[in-house]
Amino acid sequence: MPQRLDVPPVEVDLTGGLDARLDSLVGAAREAHAEFTRIEPGARQLVAQASGSEIASDRWAAAQVALAELDSARSRAAVPLADLDTLYIASRVAAEDITKIDEARRTVIAMVSEEDAVLATLRGRIR
Repeated sequence: MPQRLDVPPVEVDLTGGLDARLDSLVGAAREAHAEFTRIEPGARQLVAQASGSEIASDRWAAAQVALAELDSARSRAAVPLADLDTLYIASRVAAEDITKIDEARRTVIAMVSEEDAVLATLRGRIR
């Protein structure tokens, strides 16, 4: 007979209720995404200027800094996604309704996926 595994409880902060927490997490991701979108054109320009440049040249270095700034904004969008994942898992384990959490996760996943695609494209243009 297989042994039963006990699943430890997952602690989630729902101060103010689930809707407020979801709004807060999606809002934080949207702010990070807006920052990503704001700095993306400058990064594209610097990467275009660095295309074909020698590694460690001034243009290459400027493009790397711009990509790091984009990465930072992307990371700020990924933090709320991690919290949404925790809420999702905790609700699934507890057999609770995940509809609202899933909707919020999909919204943030779409933003992070868009950012990942931009970063992959830009990284592919320089070494």
